[in-house]
Amino acid sequence: NEDRSGIYAKAARHTVDPIMEIFAQLNNAKMKRDNADPKQLDASIANLLRMAKKDKYDAYRDIIYYSAAQIALQKPDTANSIIYLTRSIKYNTVNTDYRNNSFLALADIAYGQQRFREAYNFYDSLQLEVPEKGMNDTWQEISERKESLAKLVQRIEAIEHEDSLQRIAAMPEAEREAYVKKILRKLRKDQGLKEDDASAGTATITFNNNKQEAIDLFGGSSKGEW
Repeated sequence: NEDRSGIYAKAARHTVDPIMEIFAQLNNAKMKRDNADPKQLDASIANLLRMAKKDKYDAYRDIIYYSAAQIALQKPDTANSIIYLTRSIKYNTVNTDYRNNSFLALADIAYGQQRFREAYNFYDSLQLEVPEKGMNDTWQEISERKESLAKLVQRIEAIEHEDSLQRIAAMPEAEREAYVKKILRKLRKDQGLKEDDASAGTATITFNNNKQEAIDLFGGSSKGEW
């Protein structure tokens, strides 16, 4: 392993091919992982991160960050792996394979940490309509896990929705009214409505004494958005 590690390190120093340099760094890190040397793994990650900042590697940043994430997982360091995988996706515009690999790694991490909603979203982001050669078993496993997560997430959201309603219902009336008004203001702001328009939904209901008809709460110069 030491001999192969030295060869990879030498190749990384002398090659003029950016891809070869990246994979030489990655394979050298794998050799050091087998020797259980976390400092060397950190050094390999640092080398890759330095490469990512250089203009000549601009087109390969997705591969560089994905490689750094793979090394971080070998330590293991899932926190930084997530950061590097996210950056790999950010800089990936054409390489579907690496994009899929990054989403799959993020999904597996989230699933292992029981962050099931995030895991489902990552699995759902995979572009694997047609399984790649040799991936039939993997694709089947991913499909089954995604289907199970979809059902689980649906139940989680239903429980959270019910819990939210019960918390609101249990509030004192004044606190509940203030909370609902706060939500209303946020919804109207998200729709691009002015703050002073929010009074439309809180106007006092009155009646005409003669006709006993309710006054139109949403009348006036501005058209309602409800």
